[in-house]
Order: sequence, then C-alpha cells, then structure tokens
Amino acid sequence: MPVYAALPDGSGRFVFATESRLTALTTADGKQAWTRTMKPGLVAAAGRHLVVGDTKYRLYVLDPATGKTLCSWTDILSVTGRPEGIVTDEDGTTVYALRIDDSKASPRDFSLAALDPATGRTRWATPLPTDSKATGTVGARLLYADGNVYRMDGASVVWALDPANGNPRWKYTGMSSRDPANLAWAAGDRRLCVADAAAGTIASLNSNGA
Repeated sequence: MPVYAALPDGSGRFVFATESRLTALTTADGKQAWTRTMKPGLVAAAGRHLVVGDTKYRLYVLDPATGKTLCSWTDILSVTGRPEGIVTDEDGTTVYALRIDDSKASPRDFSLAALDPATGRTRWATPLPTDSKATGTVGARLLYADGNVYRMDGASVVWALDPANGNPRWKYTGMSSRDPANLAWAAGDRRLCVADAAAGTIASLNSNGA
C-alpha cells in the first residue's frame, strides 16, 4: 500500500513509496523503471528532482530517472505519514526543511534550512523559536504560499517565516494547545486557513498577518 507519491517535473516518472521501498513507473506506459529499498518518511518533488526523507533524519535528492542519490543532508526532520516535512518554492529550486538542532530522542529545537536540490548546498539555516508545551507531532508541518513559509509547531502555534532568511514575520496562537495532527490547513490567494474539524472551528488569516 503506497504511503507517498510524487511526479517530478518533466521526469517521465511517477514515484510511489511503501514503508520499505520506492518504485518508479514510466508515465508513458506504467512499466517499472526502477525500485529501491529504503524506509521513507516522506517523498516529494522539487522541480525535476525527487526528494526523499528517511526515518533516520536524512534527506536525499534522487535522480527520478534512475533512483540514484545525487546529494543528501543529515539531521533533517521528516514526518512519517505526512508529506509536510519539507516544502519548495514555486519553481522547486529551493527546498525548505526543519533541521534538528539538538541530539535528544524527542527533539524540540529546530532551524529552518534552505537547501539547494541541484547542488546539495545548504544556503542558510536560521534557528526557530523553541516549541513550548508540545501536545502532539513535534516540529514539522510546513506550507509554502504567497511568499511565506508557514510552520505549525508542536503546540499548534502557526508561524509565517521569511523564505529569504527564515526570520519570523508573524504568528497565530488561536489553535494553540491542540494536537497539530488533528488540524487541517491550506494556503493560497493571500489567505491561510486552519481548521479543527472536531471542534467545528476554522481560522482564516491574511498572509501578511493583518
């Protein structure tokens, strides 16, 4: 049963993952192009690149044509069961990810890192405010829209971050103390919406924080 899928731009490959294997199919005829054994925590497309995070905090850029590793980074938090551990800008030339800044078994301190999937270079990494009173999934829920990188932290505080340097622009605490795994969110058209279906509440926020 696939847990993730991605279609890198112009690659001619549809890549899906189970808990222990990646498989690429050709989009022209659905035949298997390659397979690779690994334990992915997320699979996503970054432009023409395939980005895979494993359960050991390593993020890989793979060639979607062959499945071979092009570059990788360590200490990157991926969320098993969600494709929200990383985001990209509009054209997929920058990958934004949460880098773990301590060695605890349940880390709470992170930096937002801007990664170049074409070269494997870390362009910059900026420390983020420490998660406080985390109620559920720690750290990594990210969105990119309207010139913001949005992060929902472990206490369901939502931060709007500057994609040029990772600095906070504004934050929203109206859903705090709820489990972030139980919240839905979406962004676009200069709005960010966060919903708690169980409580029947939704917040609609302006992308500039006003």
